[in-house]
Amino acid sequence: IEVSAQEVETFYNEHKEDRFTTPPRVHARHILFPLSANASEEEKTKVRASASEVLTKARAGEDFAKLAETHSQDKATAPRGGDLGFFQRGRMVKPFEDAAFALPPGGISDLVESQFGLHIIKVEENDPEKVKPLTEVETEIRTDLIQERAQNKAQERAREDRAKTQNGASLAEVAQTSGLTVVETPLVARDETLPDIGAQPQLIEAALNLDVQKISEPV
Repeated sequence: IEVSAQEVETFYNEHKEDRFTTPPRVHARHILFPLSANASEEEKTKVRASASEVLTKARAGEDFAKLAETHSQDKATAPRGGDLGFFQRGRMVKPFEDAAFALPPGGISDLVESQFGLHIIKVEENDPEKVKPLTEVETEIRTDLIQERAQNKAQERAREDRAKTQNGASLAEVAQTSGLTVVETPLVARDETLPDIGAQPQLIEAALNLDVQKISEPV
């Protein structure tokens, strides 16, 4: 199977955005102050005051990770200094990600309100969008195109060979013409494996649904 350079380039251009582009990411930490949706104004004022006090400390240069360990109510991230790792857009609630992606490395946000409460966000790193060049993925594309075409050719050949059996040729005759060998299995049940090829539930299911001496569609 041959794949031309032009075909590789065409595939690359068609899939550049969805396959060969890594969207921007941000590495951030946060400190969470929970705030329920039905909190009273008094409760909101109290939580906001506590969050503002911690924000002042963070902007004054205190260690953000230690502040998160001490004050954050996000039990999953507080033990690791509020570290959220890298994330892309669409992974966090919108007010949070909008604030995070607007900050430069080292930047600390104002208080950000979300459905979970109030957050203080610190961005550690920004990872911009990256597009892999064609030279880097050419071999990958060529391999994928060859495999896809080989699969299509195999399916086409299998359909042709099955048609021969429908016209009276035996399975052994068809196999011999194709340079293949008919293999006979022992009796197998749905939860068993086939010799040499292991667990093949689709193949076994197709066989169990056939009448005796009938030949299946390609599986």
